[in-house]
Amino acid sequence: MTTRTKALSALEKGQLWKTEKGYIRIWHIGKRLIEYKMMREPGMKAVKTRTTTIDTLTEYLKVHKAVLIGA
Repeated sequence: MTTRTKALSALEKGQLWKTEKGYIRIWHIGKRLIEYKMMREPGMKAVKTRTTTIDTLTEYLKVHKAVLIGA
């Protein structure tokens, strides 16, 4: 028996993802790196922009069962 996992949507600028710990807003996508903001509630002010590889953020979203709630 095989187990199917739901594939994540392609990451795009402006997307808002919901995780157990809060929200992630995709800020900018380059060839290999992605800038994003993590916040407890959507629209929070004074949130640092963070940078990581696209693969790392994609894996984080999968592990934390993130749900796309806005684009």
